[in-house]
Amino acid sequence: MKRILKTLFLLCVFGVAAGCSVARDNYADPSLPNSDYALNSAVRTGEPLSLLITVKQAEDGSAYLYYNDQYRFRYSEPFVRQFRAMSVMQITSLADEQGYCGCNLIYLEALDEGDMTYDASVPGSDGLDIKDVWVTSVSDGYLTIQYDTWWGEHPVKHDFHLVAGLDPDNPYSLELRHDAHSDPHSVQSEGIVCFDINDLPDTQGENRLITLNYRKISGDSAKMTFVFKTRQ
Repeated sequence: MKRILKTLFLLCVFGVAAGCSVARDNYADPSLPNSDYALNSAVRTGEPLSLLITVKQAEDGSAYLYYNDQYRFRYSEPFVRQFRAMSVMQITSLADEQGYCGCNLIYLEALDEGDMTYDASVPGSDGLDIKDVWVTSVSDGYLTIQYDTWWGEHPVKHDFHLVAGLDPDNPYSLELRHDAHSDPHSVQSEGIVCFDINDLPDTQGENRLITLNYRKISGDSAKMTFVFKTRQ
């Protein structure tokens, strides 16, 4: 996932699509109430936006990109499975009679996927620092995290587990476990990982507060909170 961050940086610096540049802060955050305003503004200006989206399948079998109930985009590639992705796109029109917005898709890459489990025995005591940025969010039944951690010069695969069910009084209390498999501490760098958390107890259309517990690079315990609503 470090490659995604590098690619987005290059898009920001060198520009995309016939010289159209992408500002580093030109994004929409689905966790913020003004995200629809940002997308409507992008329709008027033609400026590319960075969006976290879900690649899904419609009832007729066609694939589409889902941002929220108002913004979904047709996708011409074959649908293999549902996944969460980082995208950069120009939104060219609001929803048509079928409910799809028009877009020019500039960039799309699937996010690394962690494992949500109820198995309290899964390993993972390596630290990471979660970045409080727009990528770190809960939307469409997914928890997405942008983080810093130690990597080797030739890094091995890091595993990320999201453990649920540890607090019998709070089913929305989660613990993030990071197993670096003894990857050397050569350099601190960023990564992105997402978790499908839609198997948590159904919120019945209401918002519930998620508590995410994790261990920082320093070894200190930390927590973050997110608003979660079950994906329908």
